[in-house]
Amino acid sequence: MKKVLIVGYGNIGNALYKILSDKYEVDWLDKEKKEIDFKVDVMHICFPMVDAEEFINTTIEYIGEYTPKHVVIESTVLPDTTRAIFEFAIMERAVESVTYSPCRGQHDNLYFDFKRYDKYIACLPPDFAEEIYKYYTECGLKVRIAPRPEILEIAKLLDVVSLGVYSAWALHEKKICDKHGVDFNWVREFGRETEEFYKKRPDIYPPKGGFSGKCVFEDTVLLKDISDSGFLDLIEKIGKKGGGK
Repeated sequence: MKKVLIVGYGNIGNALYKILSDKYEVDWLDKEKKEIDFKVDVMHICFPMVDAEEFINTTIEYIGEYTPKHVVIESTVLPDTTRAIFEFAIMERAVESVTYSPCRGQHDNLYFDFKRYDKYIACLPPDFAEEIYKYYTECGLKVRIAPRPEILEIAKLLDVVSLGVYSAWALHEKKICDKHGVDFNWVREFGRETEEFYKKRPDIYPPKGGFSGKCVFEDTVLLKDISDSGFLDLIEKIGKKGGGK
């Protein structure tokens, strides 16, 4: 039986623990240090990236301390993060593989969303993709293999931030409606057929006062490290108003 360690026990780590525990021996740790009484086969990284250099260094420290055979990064990260960790770990002969497999779904529903969404993976070296594929599928997950981790790193980041773009525009629409005394629900209803017939317009009700959670806001700030844009400035501004920071 594989021995699994989950590093970071928030929403992602908790949901992953429930799923993997059905098949493997699993333990977890968060910010507090604790004894892990087995040799780790697979280590999952589930804590957020706030600063890229700090995330990479912290992950490398965990690798050095617990010496897993395989590392799987579940967090939203900047492009080239997985490769940077892999290159260091391989140079130190610390792991056999490093995989990027971003978490997908709503944070309050992750246990079910893990099983509903395809679990994308991209492995370094690619030779281990089949092993990681089997590791997840044995827990009942649907898995797809991507050619390179950079594809998934960018896909995950843009997928989250696009929600911020849609939400920001919905907030702006409602502001216009309120200014002119128009019921925003009528405006949504008017545009809903466009989505129904042509699938071109997401039907998003604007979050009250900004974004209710931190995920979109934090990932927008992260994306600004590699791509500055007026879109991102607006999302960041709205996120601050909504308590995103």
